[in-house]
Amino acid sequence: GDHPAGISANLTITLTVGSDTAEGTDVISATGTVSSNEPDTDETNNTAVDPTSVAIEVDMAMSASDDPDPVVAGSGAGNLVHVLTATNNGPSDATGVFIDVVPVLPAGVGLDSVEADIGTFDADTLVWTIGDHPAGISANLTITLTVGADAAEGTDVISATGTVSSNEPDTDESNNTAVDPTSIAREVDMAMSASDNPDPVLAGSGPSNLVHVLTATNNGPSNATGVFVDVVPVFTG
Repeated sequence: GDHPAGISANLTITLTVGSDTAEGTDVISATGTVSSNEPDTDETNNTAVDPTSVAIEVDMAMSASDDPDPVVAGSGAGNLVHVLTATNNGPSDATGVFIDVVPVLPAGVGLDSVEADIGTFDADTLVWTIGDHPAGISANLTITLTVGADAAEGTDVISATGTVSSNEPDTDESNNTAVDPTSIAREVDMAMSASDNPDPVLAGSGPSNLVHVLTATNNGPSNATGVFVDVVPVFTG
């Protein structure tokens, strides 16, 4: 419409550049070309554009948990679970995400299963591949172990370390690796029982006419070491 001399008018265009927008130079723009009824004395300035580039930033973060800690050796199949969690704190979506997993399993500790809720885990390379990872999303890798009855006691001796990487530069590399080591405790329940046969015994009924049996049982759950039994016989003549 009418536009007085010396007056400026603004058109404000508000956009949302989503987290999945591809990186690029001068890829977003809004070009304006002005015209009027009157002849224009300088048509070189009738068109303007200020293109915008798109940058990508991600903060891939790892966390780790274990349950229980400590774990009791021999307390049952699948008695220890480690979970590695990879989270994209954004603000952009990440691509090519993978996690190098480094397990430490001492003697007596067996691997039952490894399950990824997003992506796949390669048991040969020990790499958990996620691929595309949207901002604000977490993925979990669940590692189930069995700590056997013969596993030695120790502090922070079982672990699964995860280190995450992506195609994009990471704005905070201090949180790219996580581990939550587990200690092993040992528990035993040594029990004694006794039996005799016959009872009563008939005096003079023959040689070896009485048998006593002492039984030592380890009710576990862990294997016992250095076991001995003090025997105190009582004979009457």
